[in-house]
Amino acid sequence: MGVKVGTMVQPNTGLTQDIYQGFSWPCFFFGALWYLYKGMWGIGLLWVALAIVSGSALHWVGILFIPFFANRQYLEHLGSKGWQVKAVEP
Repeated sequence: MGVKVGTMVQPNTGLTQDIYQGFSWPCFFFGALWYLYKGMWGIGLLWVALAIVSGSALHWVGILFIPFFANRQYLEHLGSKGWQVKAVEP
């Protein structure tokens, strides 16, 4: 999961989402499914396509490498959708 560093809010609906930094254990265990669940379809489908084309070799490389960047990518994804930082924990 990483370390919780704050909360983001969707100003139009008031929905909130915790934000984390560091290694993403859910991404490590679920791989591309984590990206698809979070709505990051481009990265998730690219990961699936590369895994199929490479005979799953790139999937295993991704499992070891991508979780270090997944939380940051999710934060940027939310920001691109209009979410705003509500609170940052010290």
